[in-house]
Amino acid sequence: MGKIFLKGLLAILPVAITLTLIIWILDAIERIFGFFLVKLVGPVHYFPGLGIIVGLLLVFIIGLVMNAWLVQKLSQWVHNVLQRIPLVKTLYSSISDLMAFFKNQSRKADSRVVLVKIGSIKLVGLVTRENFSDLGSPFVQQDEELIAVYMPMSFQLGGYTIMVPRSSVELTSLSVEKAMRFVVTAGMKTAED
Repeated sequence: MGKIFLKGLLAILPVAITLTLIIWILDAIERIFGFFLVKLVGPVHYFPGLGIIVGLLLVFIIGLVMNAWLVQKLSQWVHNVLQRIPLVKTLYSSISDLMAFFKNQSRKADSRVVLVKIGSIKLVGLVTRENFSDLGSPFVQQDEELIAVYMPMSFQLGGYTIMVPRSSVELTSLSVEKAMRFVVTAGMKTAED
């Protein structure tokens, strides 16, 4: 009886967690945009789901107009302002750098996934930086070139960035997506493997 229950739980849990996360995100979008829409169009013309529609439409429109010169200048101005606010700067820069990393990964070959060798142990990582000349000492070493490798952690969205000698990494043919799936699931075989 316990095995059958566990089998059912394992079948339904991934779907339930995924749906819960999607519903949570959509609910947050609805609450944010819905609040303003009720004030804008009035409660008579507002209906549940309008916030989600407007939110998704707004993201699409922003994507379309990002190619316009004026919008790029405005975006750069907002970026510069956010870079000057002490606490916001740290958070904004971290998120921007992470998004830029994954955006660049989609354009490059899948050679950025590496195995970091520590003795006889190998850890999966993503090369995030190969040049530290702008940081100076102690990042720039004469004896061996360092690279930055992001080491994601299993079952969560955290990780560590480590600086290791280039000779301590081994390139793989894994895509970033497949490597992240491997790490996040702690190396368990999944349906996509």
